[in-house]
Amino acid sequence: MRKKVLLGAVSSLLVLTGCGSSINLSKYSPTNAPKAQVMPSKKELAGKKPNVIVMDVDNNNIPVAKKAEAGKAISTKINGELAASNEVNIVQRLKSTNLEDEVKRAELAKTLGTKGVNYVIGGKIDNATYTWAFHEAQRWTDKKGRVHVTPPYISYESCVSGNIKVLSLPDLKVVKTIPIEACAHDSEDARYPSQAKKYDASLVRKAAVEAADDATYPLKNFFAPKGYIQEIRRNGDDLIAQVTIGKKDGLKTGQDVNIYTVKIFTNKLTGQKEKEEVKIGEGTVSNQIGNNYAWIIVNDLNDGETLHIGDYIKPVAKEGFFSKLIKAVN
Repeated sequence: MRKKVLLGAVSSLLVLTGCGSSINLSKYSPTNAPKAQVMPSKKELAGKKPNVIVMDVDNNNIPVAKKAEAGKAISTKINGELAASNEVNIVQRLKSTNLEDEVKRAELAKTLGTKGVNYVIGGKIDNATYTWAFHEAQRWTDKKGRVHVTPPYISYESCVSGNIKVLSLPDLKVVKTIPIEACAHDSEDARYPSQAKKYDASLVRKAAVEAADDATYPLKNFFAPKGYIQEIRRNGDDLIAQVTIGKKDGLKTGQDVNIYTVKIFTNKLTGQKEKEEVKIGEGTVSNQIGNNYAWIIVNDLNDGETLHIGDYIKPVAKEGFFSKLIKAVN
């Protein structure tokens, strides 16, 4: 069995966990900070996790995907990642795959909405392929006159692409669409093309799971809990803010966060007052963190923006270094 081998090694890897996130609260003084234009409600401050249903992704009657149950593999991956993130309550899995039509036909939107379900996640595979190629033996001579022989082998590739959608209930509005796409590869020694595997369901499922990774981090960021700012302190030009979420919500020292405020503006077309979520800065979770609170170091505020009581932060989910490395190797 021919397998890919990553040649070479990383000679040294410096991991700076929480670097620059240590603060001493006694050096910061409380400030008389202004309140946000739109203050959070009691319900928002309670920080209740959204209830989510994950539906099996539609194989779209594509034979390569249907035979391998690629859609189910994608949904299983997403379901597991969201459950592990502790950002949502996974209510149940639905085997139905036709997202909008199935929800409408069964009138699930109304029924599930009254049961407290906030979002449905599903999607559809647009394309799924499986191909193989036979490679003849190769013979070559290096600069020192040594003869090398690469034996014949068969290479395999499966690619899966599609879209993941998030629908809000009960209005069935599509609030998030995420394109997904990935390929998986394998190879084996072989003497003849006739030895090729005409189909490999496990390789198709592997491509589907890797494609699901494209949706993992956008979904985590979409469902990331909001931590509302309840106190602001200053030390010279340095600002820190205490927020209403902490370890139980998945926050970790050194984690990046985005800072938002909600502004009211007048819609020029309708003349109506509307609310808009605006990112005003970025920060880092400090070492001062408890189960239900955390102090955030404000690293940057956009020009002309001011930090308010009632503004909020959302943790940023990022793909890890080793995950990216594995994908690059594959």
